[in-house]
Amino acid sequence: MSGLHDLRYTDTRRLAVFGGTLLLAGVAALAWARGVDPAESVGAALYVPVFLAASLLGPGEGVGIGLLASIGYVVLRIPAIRVVGFSKLSGVLIPRVGSYLLFGAVIGYAAKRLNASLSHLERHDMVDGATRLHNARWFLEATDAEMNRVQRALDPERGFLGYGSVFSVVVAGVGEEAFQGREGARLLSEVGDAMTQGLRRSDRPVHAHDTSHRFVLLLPGTASAGAHIVEDRTVERLRDLLGDRAVGLTSVSITYPDDAEALVDLREQFERIDAAERLPV
Repeated sequence: MSGLHDLRYTDTRRLAVFGGTLLLAGVAALAWARGVDPAESVGAALYVPVFLAASLLGPGEGVGIGLLASIGYVVLRIPAIRVVGFSKLSGVLIPRVGSYLLFGAVIGYAAKRLNASLSHLERHDMVDGATRLHNARWFLEATDAEMNRVQRALDPERGFLGYGSVFSVVVAGVGEEAFQGREGARLLSEVGDAMTQGLRRSDRPVHAHDTSHRFVLLLPGTASAGAHIVEDRTVERLRDLLGDRAVGLTSVSITYPDDAEALVDLREQFERIDAAERLPV
């Protein structure tokens, strides 16, 4: 799958910085190509380091580099100042100096707000980009909530107390080679759509990917017998969709609290997947 949906939040930050830098550099190059006064062309190029400092480091650093850019621009204008005097060029110098400082402050503040918003979205991102199913982070939070609900529903004297006292997880594993290439990416999206069909309102599909693809169904209130039925149906559906690519298809059903250790192991695997997905590249 390609396109903007595949961008990580770190990629979005980098794309914004790269796009802004390219735009400013292009303006400076165009000014130079059109024969604009060299001092003005270089002055336009001085916005680039101001932009980079402000967007990457913050408003304070942006203003600081803006001050250095202002000094550099004034130095470039010294020959003209000697000829016509400072007073006649003050109408050009003062606005330009102010623009460097204001540019650094505004871009730095905007970048700070953008980074904060993207970081917030990243922390709360619960959707897998390739399939539009829930992702590893959602699975961790949802299973944590289900485990807590089961513990609250357990009665030490009477045992299980009904719906809230059990839940199951069905996991189907597919080798990475099944979804390689453009055709594989399209097939992965189709599998994601298929995983949402035929579910109860409370059931939730999940997709996670490390060295293989994990398709998971979280089944609240479902005991082991029901989980095995869902597991068989899921495997059959995946075999129909994948055809020859279904080689190496595996499956398992886990019921909590009966298979508590297996669920803990699965959650540890998903924690590693989630951590890897958040790493900047």
